[in-house]
Amino acid sequence: MSVFAQLMAAMTTRPPLLKDIGQRVLGLGFDHNPLDEVLSKHVHDGLVDYRGLREEKAKLRAYIKRMASVEPDRMPTAWDEMAFWINAYNACALFAIVEHYPVKSVRDIPGFFDRITCRIGQRSITLSGIKHGKVRRFRDPRAHFALVCGAQGSPRLYARAFSPQRIERELDDRARAFITDSDHIGARLDRQANELWLSAVFRIYAWDFANPLGMPNLFALLNPIIPRTKLCEFVSRYLPAEDAQYIEQRNPRLRFMPFDWRLNEADASTSMTSIQTPQC
Repeated sequence: MSVFAQLMAAMTTRPPLLKDIGQRVLGLGFDHNPLDEVLSKHVHDGLVDYRGLREEKAKLRAYIKRMASVEPDRMPTAWDEMAFWINAYNACALFAIVEHYPVKSVRDIPGFFDRITCRIGQRSITLSGIKHGKVRRFRDPRAHFALVCGAQGSPRLYARAFSPQRIERELDDRARAFITDSDHIGARLDRQANELWLSAVFRIYAWDFANPLGMPNLFALLNPIIPRTKLCEFVSRYLPAEDAQYIEQRNPRLRFMPFDWRLNEADASTSMTSIQTPQC
């Protein structure tokens, strides 16, 4: 099935509503401990030791191979299924990078998003297919802060596998970490210029944050209108109280940062590569 067909199928499939998540009977789910071990060893402050990870590529491959025989739709809870697909995205992205390492950017890997596939849930699927066809159908925009495509402009990679038992708290933590990051990769409030700068992720997926129940509508990604008020409301939930109050009272101009495509490597060079609009 083509990438376009995967995405169109997702748009016509009724996803579980947010209120449905967690209301299904709890049962045994997929074991993410192998990924947890890999991430805890090779992710430092949200950046990745790809040299070290390359030496343990077999562990990552074995984890992904186990995902091939699973039927995610039959998992006991929607939290199990959501954690499964988020972990699948991050694991497949890491594996594709170490397969081609050393690289300066994932953009140096041909077909990284739309041609390279992993065998997940009894089907071959691309990173774009996982993101748009699987994860976004859960109608939770916080998932954008959990999916990491290997770029410096992405959210920092969580040093653990997402767990069905913890994912509600983890998604909130990932959103807060991205928006309040000390390097301002997610948001930066410039009081002197009265401007609120947001990551390009907020521009590309603006309508996911403004209208989660509309996810995973791909056509909304083409909407040129930016729902400024809704974006500010979403970001303000995670900012310090004084910043949220300033935004409410001063109505700062909304600006968007360029996207940093440099590899999210723990010892990455400070030299700049392409900074453009993101796909991930």
